[in-house]
Amino acid sequence: MIKKTYVQNIAKCAMAAVAAVSLASCSDSYPGLEYNGNNSVISNEESYDKTPIMVFINPQNFFSIAATRSGGTGPFEGLSNKKYEKSRFYVFAFRGTKDKPEHGNLTYEPDLSRTRFAPGFTPDEDNDDCLVDGKEDYNYGLMAKLTNDYPGAFDFISEKENGEIVSDQVYYSTANQKDVGYNFFAYHIDNLVQTAVPHRGVQNTQEISYDLTIDGTQDIMCGYAPWLTSEVLKDDQNMSNMTEDERQDILNLGLYSTFAAHRGINPTVNLTHQLVRLDFKAYPGDEEVERITITGVEVEAPNKGTLVVASANPHVASQNYRPIGYHPDPESMTYIPLKGKADNGEECGEFEYVDGVGWWKEEYKGLPYTKRGDPKPVGGSIMIPEQETYNIKLKFKQKDKNGNDLGDLYANYNVKLSNGGFLKGHQYTISIVVYGRKPIAVTANIENWIEEEGDIPVNGDKDPADVDIRND
Repeated sequence: MIKKTYVQNIAKCAMAAVAAVSLASCSDSYPGLEYNGNNSVISNEESYDKTPIMVFINPQNFFSIAATRSGGTGPFEGLSNKKYEKSRFYVFAFRGTKDKPEHGNLTYEPDLSRTRFAPGFTPDEDNDDCLVDGKEDYNYGLMAKLTNDYPGAFDFISEKENGEIVSDQVYYSTANQKDVGYNFFAYHIDNLVQTAVPHRGVQNTQEISYDLTIDGTQDIMCGYAPWLTSEVLKDDQNMSNMTEDERQDILNLGLYSTFAAHRGINPTVNLTHQLVRLDFKAYPGDEEVERITITGVEVEAPNKGTLVVASANPHVASQNYRPIGYHPDPESMTYIPLKGKADNGEECGEFEYVDGVGWWKEEYKGLPYTKRGDPKPVGGSIMIPEQETYNIKLKFKQKDKNGNDLGDLYANYNVKLSNGGFLKGHQYTISIVVYGRKPIAVTANIENWIEEEGDIPVNGDKDPADVDIRND
């Protein structure tokens, strides 16, 4: 048998692009593609030695990427190539189901404790269970970054001891090509290694999870590629290039395989935010607003929980499998402080005091607070688990009419929506209306990471009253 490099790969390269993402360079997409045999055309039944694994994330809700450093770096938002280059994602892929009798002989449930790469463990050479996991660390998946060429496409990478980042390439199974399908998972956690306690091994063969302690600055995202159905693939141009038998083979298996990748069907992970994002803005309440300086904001929420990033069966709700996503520990309720903004993917800064000097104008009288000029931002963003309501502690300093400092004060507020609870993946703006002689008012309205029509006002211009203000 003669091994040759397949140079006529232009058509195959075009098939490899998913409908939502166009590949920028055909020659880069299938590096090292090889085949057995000496024919000039590869038949559908021919065996490929190397079929590159290509993974995408759904760009429907795309963000720039915050760096992974010792501290959280704020939310994913707006497009910035500088942040792109700093982000790190992690990818796992495991066999999705035990084989049907007419398919293969892997009749046991997938074992997520097995590994493809990690030293010190027995390698899964035929990818009977594990197709993708960490090369540098068994516990954290294969490292990847988003390409600069087109949104949503991953490049697998390795990080050398000197900090150098080098591109990597991994391949589908040559032993299990047509009858074995794989689930693909991806996730991102700011300051991953510092905060995540992994659970993977012989005592936990059906899922991979991390115990997390959050501080409000981490944007946590995770997800998996959907089951391959007619609906999912209805707009994929590669399906129209196949024979009916090929299409049915892919749909019958329902998962991603060497056979499907040959024909341009690649996993696109639906990556979603796992926390609620709260932003804060301050508006002037009256002409004596300069009496108030906001010195801090804290929100009560659980600061511990478990993030499930991979499961033996993510597609089916079952008491045997925890859903992919973040599961907060309700026993860990605490007040989490709002920090400052993160710039260019650096760590979130310390909270900066906000005062109202110079805000007030005479024409503001009688106007709703939202019409009183541009609000001042208060801190950065805080990301916390979803809840029905939030208790917010607002810290401030206040002077009396004679200019005497009244010391460090705080007031507690309970913020809720009129039509349900706060939802993960959604952004809510908390409006702080600052008054000189009356308690500060706190209201909320919704702006979403996930697009949704209209805002949801809470309390609007309701006059603040009966707020319990105390010395800190």
